[in-house]
Amino acid sequence: MAEFPYDIRNYRRTDFNDLVRLYRAAEALEPIGRPGSPQAIAEKLGRPNYSPETDLMVVARDADLVGFLDMVPERAIGRVIVDCWLRPEHRRKVMAPRLLDNATRRARELGAAVIHVNVREDNETAKSVLTGLGFHYVRCFLELRLDMSSLDPDEADRAAREFNFFRPGEEEKLAQFQNRSFAGSWGYNPNTPEMIKYRLSLGHRSPRDVVMAYEGDMLNGYCWTEVVKEGEGRIYMIGTDPDYRGQGLGRKLLLAGLSHLKSKGVKIVWLTVDSANETACALYNSVGFRRHTSYLWYEKAVV
Repeated sequence: MAEFPYDIRNYRRTDFNDLVRLYRAAEALEPIGRPGSPQAIAEKLGRPNYSPETDLMVVARDADLVGFLDMVPERAIGRVIVDCWLRPEHRRKVMAPRLLDNATRRARELGAAVIHVNVREDNETAKSVLTGLGFHYVRCFLELRLDMSSLDPDEADRAAREFNFFRPGEEEKLAQFQNRSFAGSWGYNPNTPEMIKYRLSLGHRSPRDVVMAYEGDMLNGYCWTEVVKEGEGRIYMIGTDPDYRGQGLGRKLLLAGLSHLKSKGVKIVWLTVDSANETACALYNSVGFRRHTSYLWYEKAVV
């Protein structure tokens, strides 16, 4: 039997520049929203509850990095999210089981019950490989797109005037609200003040990107936006208090968030939503969002 010519090892800080090139190549060929700039990748490696030296592995052939295995732990819900990519010319049948073995070993160390992998709906190769490795499909998330030229600017601006923006010091309040708003939602990992501070510190985000809805001193909704690149933005998260649903608050917050993005020169807005959330899908459709593609989640139990 021929010797396995690859080294699957833990990430080292000296790998950073090669990792940037791998991330860019991966996103160009099989996009799922990976960061591409050195700053964004460095920020990703520095997120809370994640250690690149133990949660990120690289695949090396001689002195060249040809792939990576990124494992994001979400201990509160007992899962690890895996993003694995290899340059096409280095893809071998023996490689996938070896990478899965490494992911499974790390998931066991973290006490995770399941491994989740996210792939685009048109990535037939990835779906076939995952099925062959014992994964099964569990969820579909839609990637929606809005051309801002179709938005009613007067309605959006009226909605924006009703709300304020996030203020530093509200991290605990927002984390508690998110956890109540999204309790029971598939794949939701409870948020923390630390994580909110981290996300707001990222180079492309600011506290003013979060629209907050209050009734007196009580937070009852928010819309978190972001500019992802020139001319393009995203509705990152939107949530309303369960007691206020069905009263039009979600629509107003969405419109306020879109108004904010419009003021920053955004012309195209993206949004990801669980296809099983029919109420949210109807809301986004009513504002003008249309399906662009979808992402499929696959699951494998850690045994």
